[in-house]
Amino acid sequence: ACYCKTGTADLTTAITESTAKVPALQGAIEEAQSALAQLKLDLKEHTADRNAANEAITEATGIREKEREAYEKEAKELKGYVTALSRAIPAIEDGMSGTGLVQLGRPLSMILRKAATADAAATDDDRQSVLNFLSGGSMGGYTPKSGEVVGILRGMKENFEHDLADVEQKESDA
Repeated sequence: ACYCKTGTADLTTAITESTAKVPALQGAIEEAQSALAQLKLDLKEHTADRNAANEAITEATGIREKEREAYEKEAKELKGYVTALSRAIPAIEDGMSGTGLVQLGRPLSMILRKAATADAAATDDDRQSVLNFLSGGSMGGYTPKSGEVVGILRGMKENFEHDLADVEQKESDA
């Protein structure tokens, strides 16, 4: 068969088939464009979410660093109190009086005074007894005995050790 006899029919058939495919292809193009638009929106949302998450991480890191600094300060203070009390209690038990503790060093006496005021569990009378003992003074004519003061100091030391353990546990949990 000659191309000139069948060529027109073949072309007409191809045009008809292609014309029939146009609406389907147009629908596919529109679907693809719609999917592209949705993907662009999703990308924008995910980018915003990622930026918000990064900001939250930065903020949380800053908060955690401040908590860490507060822990280090508190732990150092509590360890100082425990160390000072660990040195003072045996010295008092060996008969050293409040003013004699100055021989162990002025910082120790100052730390003990600070510890006495810092112990939240100590009563006002206990605090006053320790402070009077350390200064060598009396409390309304009564000079606290070293045994009484040692008991108070031991209680304070236990409180500070407990507080330190709590602080360290909270820090390890953080």
